[in-house]
Amino acid sequence: MKAATTTLINFLENATTYVRADLYTFTLNSGAVLRYTSANAPVKASITVNGVVQGPYTWNVGPPISDEGVQSSRGVNAASVDITINGGTGLWTVNGLDILDFIDGFGLDGASIRIDRAWAPDWPTMFGAGPTGTHCRFSGLFTEAKELGETQAVITVQDPRSVLQTQYPAEIYSTSCLNAFGNADCSVVVSTPPQAATVIGASNAIGFNMNLVVADNYFTGGIVTFTSGANKGVSRNIQYNAAAGNGVELTAALPYQPAIGDTFNIYQASLTQAGEVIGASSELAFNMNLVVANQYFTLGVVTFTSGENAGISRSIKYSAASGNGVMLTAPLPAQPAIGDSFTISPGCSLALSSTNPNGCQQWQPATWQNRFRGTPFVPAPTTGLPT
Repeated sequence: MKAATTTLINFLENATTYVRADLYTFTLNSGAVLRYTSANAPVKASITVNGVVQGPYTWNVGPPISDEGVQSSRGVNAASVDITINGGTGLWTVNGLDILDFIDGFGLDGASIRIDRAWAPDWPTMFGAGPTGTHCRFSGLFTEAKELGETQAVITVQDPRSVLQTQYPAEIYSTSCLNAFGNADCSVVVSTPPQAATVIGASNAIGFNMNLVVADNYFTGGIVTFTSGANKGVSRNIQYNAAAGNGVELTAALPYQPAIGDTFNIYQASLTQAGEVIGASSELAFNMNLVVANQYFTLGVVTFTSGENAGISRSIKYSAASGNGVMLTAPLPAQPAIGDSFTISPGCSLALSSTNPNGCQQWQPATWQNRFRGTPFVPAPTTGLPT
């Protein structure tokens, strides 16, 4: 059932003449919103979304746009509508591209699209005081561009319930674990959310007092990353934290003694560690100060917190115990410099084998039988059974 305001219902019941305009709203995956009207002048109106009146918004004159109508029926069938958008002249652009080029470049992927209809007694009222009311004709998700030519595109928008009609198996047979490393089903604590804190006292470069009040050892084994001050971007592992005085002791000294008021993010213990570059040969490889077993960080992730690569993350192709070397799957924008700080976490091969250094049994030695969701012992389809 389509919802409409009492004002609009009374208007449609009693009006002998009226005009109408369609309002097309495209909410892109990036969060940007495009509003076009089928009328020949901008229309300013409010719309009702999930029972809440929003707006007023302005739907501008954009590319010539129309649809083939919406078929409504009772039940749970998922409807769809085709929308025709004309362009190719360069008059209507999105992110600097003609709207057809934007569609051709997958610009509508992940977009939600809504079609409202506005009603008014005449066009001067529609373009001036605004419509008497609006109602939603259709709301759905972009699924495909059925036609894409030099002058027009025909796109298909489907009811969100169409997702429920897709045949997704509850489980699939795979030799690898179906869990994502670190998710709730896996239960391995790969990383923890940060807590923002401030230095309220410091005696040296390896210890300071903070404003957070926590129990003894609450952050022991965790990480601290400074977000302001002389140590901005520098990360260190936490040796110990004490409830008395809210003290924090680090495993290695900071470049500078923290100053009162310096801010930082502090993390509880997890598999993620803070490291520092002690040598680098290229944008693809470097040596670190962390001493770990061979391949411990293979398949993991490193994120730089200081230096020219600050904020850059890369997947780890291989980590070696010899020289504490790390090889990345893709080059960094700049060669790491000695002293650059980073956080680094291991990965999981999702394999069952106990000989795999990054498999399930490595991270869940006691409970892997309850966590592993692979099926490595299912016979291949060509395997015959004895008769």
